[in-house]
Amino acid sequence: MNSMRSRNGLDFATLKAIVVLVFSFLISFPIHAQVFEYRTTGLSQWNLGNTYSDIWGYAANGREYAILGSATKIYFFNVTNPNNPVLIKEFGPYTSTSWREFKTYGHYAYAVSEVDASGLRIFDLQYLPDSVSLVRTTNAFFSTCHMPFIDEANARLYCLGTNTRSTGVIVLDLATRPDSPSVVINQPLPRGYVHDAYVRNNILYASHGGSGLSIYNCSGTSCGPELMSYIPGGYNHSSWINPAGTYLVNATETQNAPLRLIPLTSATSIEPANIKPFKSKTLREQYPGGNPADTLSIGHNPYFVGNIVYASYYTDGVQIFDASNPNNIKRIAYFDTDRSVPASYSPPFRGCWGVYPFLPSGNILASDIQSGMWIFKVNSSALPIQYSTIMARLEGDTKIKLTISGLVTGVVNKILLESSKDGIHFSELTELHSWMPDKKFSSDFTDLFIHVQNFYRLKLIQTDGNFEYSEITRLDVPVFSLRTWPNPIRDRLFFVSPRPLLYLDMIDLEGKVVFHRDSPESGVFIGSTMPAGIYFLRTFDGFTSTSKKIMINR
Repeated sequence: MNSMRSRNGLDFATLKAIVVLVFSFLISFPIHAQVFEYRTTGLSQWNLGNTYSDIWGYAANGREYAILGSATKIYFFNVTNPNNPVLIKEFGPYTSTSWREFKTYGHYAYAVSEVDASGLRIFDLQYLPDSVSLVRTTNAFFSTCHMPFIDEANARLYCLGTNTRSTGVIVLDLATRPDSPSVVINQPLPRGYVHDAYVRNNILYASHGGSGLSIYNCSGTSCGPELMSYIPGGYNHSSWINPAGTYLVNATETQNAPLRLIPLTSATSIEPANIKPFKSKTLREQYPGGNPADTLSIGHNPYFVGNIVYASYYTDGVQIFDASNPNNIKRIAYFDTDRSVPASYSPPFRGCWGVYPFLPSGNILASDIQSGMWIFKVNSSALPIQYSTIMARLEGDTKIKLTISGLVTGVVNKILLESSKDGIHFSELTELHSWMPDKKFSSDFTDLFIHVQNFYRLKLIQTDGNFEYSEITRLDVPVFSLRTWPNPIRDRLFFVSPRPLLYLDMIDLEGKVVFHRDSPESGVFIGSTMPAGIYFLRTFDGFTSTSKKIMINR
């Protein structure tokens, strides 16, 4: 009998052998399913197959826009509808370069490049969404520049990494003629080359590359002496300050280096002792079945929006962190723009270049070197907690007083207070009612269920049914012998013991055990059937037996 054959002419015995061989090959090389969006939702992508650099945003008259750089062109988009970005105009082709950077002031956009030797380009945005015009290209200040930054409150454009002032900074005045700026400062700085900078109220936070981070006062017509410096190692790339001016987030563009949250004790002083490092999960940590060598992630450009840090992270896309509690910085979401399968940190400088998280709509712009412009949003379930604190203190020997305060967004539907005696297994204590969305609240609660170790957290349940937890508060209670309360009791007995109890008995005056519990928990319910009177409480924890007189009073 002839063997059955498949449509391509192979007999099924041969086909089966091929399937077995392929399956054996696959299981010998573990693969993982990459997750490109975590608590985020992609809205659109735009790509013409070029290579791309930074992205910036602009908003006016209820509309939103994106500015994207590619190797040879600059693109302006209307992204008011994030699902359908509209290309308004492209400029170029220009000399090919890997670096194009942008900032905006008023209705102008300022573009520079580190290779394309065209100096400063100024675009007029006032006629958007109909048109964009290039109003000036000038080499009067420099031919090449790595990065612009604008101190908007003082109408000053800081030009960093220029060919004419490679060892310092050029500052241009935008106040008089934003379409035709003039030089205010052209000055070397003690640590030389400035790769990137953040400026607020004339205070310059300069990332000096391998020479670290330094602070200068650039009021008037000069930058004063270096006020303070911090050298974390690696290549100090860029920084951004939170709205309150209390923390600076800093990136060193170095493989496997963390981002750092740096406390500012004043506008010109940092607190090195309390710097908090944090970072994204590496590919190896996120996909344990992948390449063991994939641990060399690189943070690039971080930004603060409130207490949330958005950081472009090359191969790892946009990583999003909640820094509301500096002692417990948490990654809460990410959006991966580098969708190579399988992902790898080789070559290291691929993937997400820049992120712009400041659009009024809350939509996020991101640029990827290979895949162009992405627009996405952070799911509401990722951002329920603006801040929260739980203060716990022991009152007397029989209760813990909790004071809960915080600020949560309108997506939260319910807040539960939970407790645990081991920090792992939590149960509900109560629901909080004294809060309103987007307003600070404070609430008190008394916990009678005391343990040697006491852990508390908030569970925030969103309107869509998803939930998040706050940070955990811990209170240890020193206990050297069994304590019980109240006495007399009505129907519930509370206790705290240095070791878990194996059993608890209630014995009447005739010596009869009228109540028994194995492995009892504090707050054991005695019930309402036992008559009022005097009893003896007997407990055993495996080492020590105790007996004490207890009164029940109905």
